[in-house]
Amino acid sequence: MNKEFQEGRLRHFLMDSSLKSGLYLIDTDLSDEDIEAVMRQTGNSLYEKILVPAVGGSTFEMFVAGLSYKCNNPVIDEQREQWLRAIVNGRERDVLLFNLVIRIMRCLCTKERTVLHLQSEKDLTSFSHNELSTLQTSLAYHKVTTVIINKEQNGKVTDCDVIINRLSIKENLAYKTMDSLSKVHISYKHDPGHDEAVESIKRGLKNNSIAFSIDADGIKYRDNIVEYEKEIGESERVIIFVINDYLKSLDCMFEMVQMFKMGNVKERLFPVVDLEGIPRNGDGLKMVKDYWINEKNRKLEQMKSEGNSDFMQDETRKINDILKYIDEFWDFLVHINTGNYEKMIENDAALLMEELKKTLPKFEASFSSKFVPSGSAEPTPSRTIIQNGANSIYVENHNGPIVFESVMPKRNRFSTEIRYAFDKPYIKVFFYDDSDVTVAKDDVSALKSVMRVNVTESQSAAHPGNTLTVYPKPMVSVEECETDVKATLKKLFESR
Repeated sequence: MNKEFQEGRLRHFLMDSSLKSGLYLIDTDLSDEDIEAVMRQTGNSLYEKILVPAVGGSTFEMFVAGLSYKCNNPVIDEQREQWLRAIVNGRERDVLLFNLVIRIMRCLCTKERTVLHLQSEKDLTSFSHNELSTLQTSLAYHKVTTVIINKEQNGKVTDCDVIINRLSIKENLAYKTMDSLSKVHISYKHDPGHDEAVESIKRGLKNNSIAFSIDADGIKYRDNIVEYEKEIGESERVIIFVINDYLKSLDCMFEMVQMFKMGNVKERLFPVVDLEGIPRNGDGLKMVKDYWINEKNRKLEQMKSEGNSDFMQDETRKINDILKYIDEFWDFLVHINTGNYEKMIENDAALLMEELKKTLPKFEASFSSKFVPSGSAEPTPSRTIIQNGANSIYVENHNGPIVFESVMPKRNRFSTEIRYAFDKPYIKVFFYDDSDVTVAKDDVSALKSVMRVNVTESQSAAHPGNTLTVYPKPMVSVEECETDVKATLKKLFESR
């Protein structure tokens, strides 16, 4: 099991602005504890865990009873007792149950998005169709997004009720798109004034044999546009071409949100920026924010007058996500040196191509200096051919072997991950070789931002062996502490 991969897919699902209320059965190798940890890390949802015993009665009725006790509401308590008495007395109880579930959802679902996590040895497939219908219908009585999720427990589900949304986040299914994600994607806004700049970038990529994807070529007839926009956000490398109209485009800014949800933007994003009349400072941020706040208000007024359609709700959710990530996006644009726009696109974007090629694998072919051609008393001087991309290598007038070597980017010796335990943040550090843990602990423990460091053994299939668990000091944010840890470990391994 690739735990980190499945956690990433689950996180992406939970943070998707187009996520709708419903019942979701998750096909995953993650444990319920892993799922809970991911949900608490997202921070954009109200999370409730509901434990349901696998024996002793109807799983659905115990689920409802467990939910009701979460509310701590006297009206709901009274309705629950009426429902329970109706069960004991054998009276008609469907109406009581439906009203109870609606009240529970209204009480629990107080945030824009709420996740109810059912944990049991049985899953949603053990609910009857009528029970699932009751649960699904109760969600429709609230404007907020409410997601009920449950880990698949009953083996491979072949016959799932239509009310249940089945989601697989396992690696063997999700990796179908990995080839496309390895391409360089171009995120841009169509604009006649910048068409030639986009063409320069495309020519540069072609001339350097760098595989790329752009919407004009990447989206085929009847392809899902939203899925392609998400693919851009997940890509390993994205050229993000920011102009004034990009900042006002719902589709472009939706792509931006996907990029920042996936993180690691400093390594993945290659910005080309040409902004006119929008300063890259606090004033510019306010201009962009004000535009999207006005757009949101306009959409809300439109929904009041024209009706609350799913399409309008989706657009409003996207705008909410834009407003959530706009500060982080603007901070990136302000503090990353994007160079001079004209110089970045001249000569088929040569400067941009040089930066991109630094992140791509290189392949060398060299003549062996030990080879002595027949009839010659001295070795032929060593020559080197650098080959990038898929172009062929042509060697003229050569006798003897050619040695090919793959020169790959230096392997990362460690990785970090921010986690939470009882809402307290900490940093997990994984090592390529866990024998590095001892010396790494000494260096990390010496940091002023670190309160305590423990060596813990990981049972993860992806990162087995010893790891570091790092706790930041109370006055330091976990993000600041993680930055210090990364810098210290990078310096440590570079010196070895």
